[in-house]
Amino acid sequence: MVTSCSPTDSVAEFKAGVNFVEQGDYPSALEKASICLRVDRDDIEAIKLHALSAFSYESGEKERTSAINNMKRAATSAGKNDFELHFLLGWAYLQNARFDDARQTLEYAQTIIPKELVPASTEYARLIYMLGICYAEHNLPKGLEYLKLLEKIPPYNTSQEYYATYARLAYKLKLYHDAIIWYKKAQAADKTQPHPYLNIAVIYDTIYQNPNQARLFYINALARFQQLDDSYYAKKIQNRLMTMAASDN
Repeated sequence: MVTSCSPTDSVAEFKAGVNFVEQGDYPSALEKASICLRVDRDDIEAIKLHALSAFSYESGEKERTSAINNMKRAATSAGKNDFELHFLLGWAYLQNARFDDARQTLEYAQTIIPKELVPASTEYARLIYMLGICYAEHNLPKGLEYLKLLEKIPPYNTSQEYYATYARLAYKLKLYHDAIIWYKKAQAADKTQPHPYLNIAVIYDTIYQNPNQARLFYINALARFQQLDDSYYAKKIQNRLMTMAASDN
């Protein structure tokens, strides 16, 4: 990632911030990045550290807005050709559900991505994945086109996140059989996650009106939500199972 912070008296703060990121301590990293930005508000490396930290945990609207504004300012000046900066800005927009802004920013990032990162790097795969999500909001076929590019890029092509996203897009396109196939792949990738089971249950329940299959997947989903102590979804599933049982009588 980023490697320096100017002027010299803030270098130690910046390095400490990077170390905190590596440890997963994003609040402390955010604090260190903020110190750097008070020294030099236009330091691109500090701006990126600040944004990465702010959007990696629930930092609050104020910090996230500040991070986006800092990146926007840098992206039109010294950071115009900084791939990592535009990548982070697009990611931040996506986190805030600003899909059009994210799409435009990520498409520009795609034009300046270093050649050594294409086509098999984590950065490239993540970029393509995020573009797929952006397009999926308003142009589902285009979103699927982007996701298809990931089919040959490990580890994304075998990740639970990838399969589940593909399933959601297939569902939006009313390709319900395909959605079930992709949700089952998501199950196989991570059998502890309850949502693929729940989503398959809903398809069998509401689309195919197959209560036997729906009940099977509801029960599997319920067990996993209970293991995660997720009472909200567990209660909803229990209520649905009770309603289905009453209908059988």
